[in-house]
Amino acid sequence: MLKCQAEDIVGYRIDENKNPIFNTMDVYRMIRKGLIDEGIDFDTLTNDFIDDISYTMTLNTEIGEIRKQLESKKKDYSFMDNNLINAIIDTKDNFKIKSNNKWHRFSLKLMKELIPDMEKRPVEQMNLIMEKNLDHNFDETFLEQKYLPYKKIAENIYNPVTAKSVREGLKIVNAIIKKYGHINYVVVEMPRDKNDAEQKKQLKEFQRRNKKEKEEAIDEFCSKFSNSKSVKEKVTHDWHLTLKVRLWYQQDGLDVYLGKAIQPSDLLINPLNFEIDHIIPQSVSEDDGINNKTLCYANMNQAKKKTTPWEFLNKGYGQGFDKMKSMVKKILV
Repeated sequence: MLKCQAEDIVGYRIDENKNPIFNTMDVYRMIRKGLIDEGIDFDTLTNDFIDDISYTMTLNTEIGEIRKQLESKKKDYSFMDNNLINAIIDTKDNFKIKSNNKWHRFSLKLMKELIPDMEKRPVEQMNLIMEKNLDHNFDETFLEQKYLPYKKIAENIYNPVTAKSVREGLKIVNAIIKKYGHINYVVVEMPRDKNDAEQKKQLKEFQRRNKKEKEEAIDEFCSKFSNSKSVKEKVTHDWHLTLKVRLWYQQDGLDVYLGKAIQPSDLLINPLNFEIDHIIPQSVSEDDGINNKTLCYANMNQAKKKTTPWEFLNKGYGQGFDKMKSMVKKILV
């Protein structure tokens, strides 16, 4: 994605004769309009910033990881704040090319290399790539390595679930190489990028339920206060507190490790007394999703460290594993 004038080119598709048809600024306009509608002064954003976040949004789809990556960019851009981060996340679908046409999705670096030549002369994109020696020869890239470096290959994939899928797939390839030696080729079937109509319907329904639960959690939490309107404003403008409130709601206001209630007033006034724990340590599960998170007292999270609930509670911490399991069952009823 390039931030440029409306007549500039940011991508293209090919027609039935394999000739490139250049796409103008449709996606760029959607991004710009979306952020402006969210109250962002788009003209203050730099070209490098637009390129940077477009790269991030392309590589990742999981909201938690997107937020993590955007938070890390605060040190690079003085104008990056929570309002801008929330606006980017709320309009993340605008960064996608929505088309049934056969689009060739190249990296930003490759697009910048190809576009000047394609503007000057009609040339098929793959021919131009070969002409410029821009095709990646993986035989040469990994020539000196006996096995595929699966960690290095997946290191730029931000989504933890996708990254793990790629790593595990390449581990299988390495196992085949180890057992059978040199092979001419192997096909690894990965999940498709496009969903069919039923999958899209299910995803839309999931997003609807997700939004509904988030709203219900905030309303339930704020109803515990006489000044509910000001509390709601505070909660909705602090994404970290919003997540804590949602977990509080899912857990019926209980710390399942300690077996103790979490008072809404305490969570609001003393938020540092409570932390969000990865139920199965992220270093093991590589799962940063909400289903792998729980709200607990800070001392519980600090004592648990990188252990599972079973390991942690069977060491004598909290209310014990059996009591926790019974509490969770009651919450789920």
